[in-house]
Amino acid sequence: MSAFTELDPSATDLSLAALVGDPGRHYYGVYPAVVTDNQDPNGEGRVRIRLPWAPDPGSAEFSPWARLATLNAGNNRGSWFVPEVDDEVLVSFGGGDPRDPYVVGSLWNGRDSAPEKMDADNNVRSLTSRSGIKITLDDTRGSVTLTLTTPGGQQVELTDAGNKVTVSDSNGNSLELAPGGVSLTAASKLSISAPTINIDCGSANVTSAMWSYSGVIQCSAAIATSVVGTSYTPGAGNIW
Repeated sequence: MSAFTELDPSATDLSLAALVGDPGRHYYGVYPAVVTDNQDPNGEGRVRIRLPWAPDPGSAEFSPWARLATLNAGNNRGSWFVPEVDDEVLVSFGGGDPRDPYVVGSLWNGRDSAPEKMDADNNVRSLTSRSGIKITLDDTRGSVTLTLTTPGGQQVELTDAGNKVTVSDSNGNSLELAPGGVSLTAASKLSISAPTINIDCGSANVTSAMWSYSGVIQCSAAIATSVVGTSYTPGAGNIW
C-alpha cells in the first residue's frame, strides 16, 4: 500500500502547505503523474507535472516543476530524453517532500501503447522517437542486428546474418558491404565527383551499350577488336 493511501482519510486539509507543514504528511514511494509542460523557464531540463491523485490536481500547488532522473547528466553533456506533454510518468519526492519532485521513469498505459510486442525470447530492444525514428537492437541468435530507420523508409542495418552492412533509402538506392565485396546500386543515376579518382584493381569489367568521354584518354596499352573515330592521328607506336 502506498504512503498516499495510508494518509488519514479524515483529514480535510491536504494542500501542499499542510503536507509540508506537518512532518507526518510526506509522500514516500513513487506515484503516477502527467506531464503538462516541457519548456522549463529556467532552462534546467525540468518538466511540469500534474498529480491526478491529489485532492486538487489542477491547482498550482499540485503542478510542480520536476527534475528528470536520466541515464547520464553533467555540464553540457548527458542523455537528453524529455517526456512529451500528456505523457504519464513516475514521480518520487526527495525525502518525501512534495516540494522536491523527481521524474524517475515513464509509463505506458491503456491510451499510450508500447512500440513493440513481447516475443518469447525477449530478443528486441528499441528506441522510438515521436515522429517514428527508430533504433532497434535484435539479439536473435545467429542474426544479431542493429537497425536505424526513419518513418520515410531510409535505413542503415548492421547484421551478423551474412556479416553485412546495408544502407538503403526509399528511392531504391543502396550500398551493401558483404563478405563478397561492396555493391552500390543506384535507382537512376550514379554520379562521382572528385579532383582525382584512383582505381587500383587486377581487372575491371565494364558492360555498357555506350560510353561517352569528354577530354583526353591516356593509356599505356589498348587492345580493341574495332575502333571507330571521326579522326585518327598516328603516333610513333602505331605507324606501319
